Amino acid sequence: MDEKIELKLTKSNILRFLNACFILLFFMPTMLVSCSGETVKISASKITFGFEVLGQKIDGHIAGILMLILPIACLVLLCLAQTRANKKTIIVIKVLNFINFIAWVSYFNGVDKEAKENYCESEMTGWMILLMLFMVIHCVITFMCLFQSNASLQQQIELAATGGNPAQMQYNGFGSKSKCPTCGADVKGGDMFCLKCGTKLKKTCPTCGAEMDGDSRFCSKCGTEVTE
Repeated sequence: MDEKIELKLTKSNILRFLNACFILLFFMPTMLVSCSGETVKISASKITFGFEVLGQKIDGHIAGILMLILPIACLVLLCLAQTRANKKTIIVIKVLNFINFIAWVSYFNGVDKEAKENYCESEMTGWMILLMLFMVIHCVITFMCLFQSNASLQQQIELAATGGNPAQMQYNGFGSKSKCPTCGADVKGGDMFCLKCGTKLKKTCPTCGAEMDGDSRFCSKCGTEVTE
């Protein structure tokens, strides 16, 4: 019997894919330099390790290795996080991606400046455009992950405030607005009476002291019938 492998399109998996692409794009020709009728394809790996063009040896800039090391570091962090990265991991990844972006911008400006100083022309290739697009997507997703982490933290705080009872979160007005059962007006979580029609919104069980909705007949904790 064949086993089916399910690939989940999660934010963490998308970030893993993008960082893997950054690693591959390090070796792709992201710039073209035209000089004396010759067109040379330039990649970040060539700038880092050096290359030869028109019989001339061009020394590399070892600082360019950042464009390879940073996405590898991000990919390792995301793989260690397994299913979903936490807030600290996302912040570290975002910082590393920002440094990587600065490194790529420096690479582009450096090639363009060097080309102009030698009376040559330079231009981006489709690989460079794809790289910038991936970086924008990466930035958006990390922001979404941070926002989701903050929302999850707020839910945990609210759940703790209700004694670990998820149902009580709605009852106390956490997460969404409450409505008066009589007139439908918005009411706050701590209100005992509706400010519009005066309906009693909450009452206390005389047996166990649990707080109840104003229109409830029976206590959800001990089952006592409360008619008042």
